[in-house]
Amino acid sequence: MLVNEQKEWTLPNTYFQPKHIAITEHINDYFCQTYNLETQVLRCAFVSNHYRAYEVEVLNGGDHKMFKRFEDFKQNLYNEELKLLSRISINNSTYPSWFKLGWRKSFEKRALSFTGTNTNHVNFEQIRSWEKSALHKVSTDNNAYYIKTVPQVFKHEPLIAQYLYHHHSDVVPPVVSVDPKSNEYIMQEVHGELLGYMKEKSYWIDALTSLATIQKHSTHQLNESKNLGCPSYEISSTLQHYLERTLNDLKASQVISENAYEKLSITQIEAKKLCQQLTSNQVPPALEHGDFFGGNIMVQDGKSIIYDWSDCTISHPFLSMTVIFDEIKETFSENVANDLLEQYLGHWTIFGCIDELKKEFMLVKKVAPLYYLTIYQQFIVPHFIDNWDQEQIINSYVEQWLSQFDLYKRR
Repeated sequence: MLVNEQKEWTLPNTYFQPKHIAITEHINDYFCQTYNLETQVLRCAFVSNHYRAYEVEVLNGGDHKMFKRFEDFKQNLYNEELKLLSRISINNSTYPSWFKLGWRKSFEKRALSFTGTNTNHVNFEQIRSWEKSALHKVSTDNNAYYIKTVPQVFKHEPLIAQYLYHHHSDVVPPVVSVDPKSNEYIMQEVHGELLGYMKEKSYWIDALTSLATIQKHSTHQLNESKNLGCPSYEISSTLQHYLERTLNDLKASQVISENAYEKLSITQIEAKKLCQQLTSNQVPPALEHGDFFGGNIMVQDGKSIIYDWSDCTISHPFLSMTVIFDEIKETFSENVANDLLEQYLGHWTIFGCIDELKKEFMLVKKVAPLYYLTIYQQFIVPHFIDNWDQEQIINSYVEQWLSQFDLYKRR
């Protein structure tokens, strides 16, 4: 699609306030309002410090004169635009299915089958599209649903979400149906406000209680979780087998600097000490959320609803507390965070006294950035091509780990 601006043919372009790379609503709205087009964002094809380029499929509408044969007009395009077009490779078989032309049509058929409605009584709204998932809202006359499609690396999420709804229906979104072949599941819409925006302490306590309830139940059902495809990564063995390889990979790919690599190498000794201490822990493996914070918890009618289990694994349950503990400190205070931590740990006192559990939590929290760094680089990154957020995520983990040591603070 080319548009004529100031008597020159160019690719459609505009300015937006920066948003998460996967969010699509503002892009689809732009094409609808500016060109009267119904569109589907396929993927972000390029990212730089100055702009992003997205691949967009036109579904309906518009003036056919805007659609030109590339060969007829490529001589009129700027070099930068030609470079962008050369990056388009939506037919790459290794990309997720929702990046490809025509996927939306097959998706709508599945959604209609899911909801049992016809096209005259349903509205489709694209929410997100990136390598890690596609999310759509489907509204009918009586209900609204969210349909999430995930790549093969997260194929366990639909089944885990369904399993959790069967066992903990009061604290996770209602799962209406699951399609394992498409790695897709449909959830009934949850209404409320994100926990991260709420200042009422009781809601945060409820979220931690709900998490502990799910985790304690999972300690007796680990085989079921594994049978559903949930990955299992014990902290010590994961770092022992993959940490050195991870650091070498990051250095070779220049995701981290030489300086960061040297400091990470030095602190491997400390990591080994922490792992040795964790081998004697008393708390058993459990379902670990992987991304437990106020942005993945909805408060509906005063009750916490925990969602987005893509990153869940079977590992040390206290890993789930590491991020939200800091979030509680920022939202309230360190005293409140410690108080809520004790309440969470109180659910695990069958495995030790509070002081012992606190010590174990602090060990887990200290090593968590290095653990997540290793998991992400070894088991997530290889499944994706674009990995637009890889450098940001990796360097965040590196900074969190190194900031605990004087050698980093003196830089």
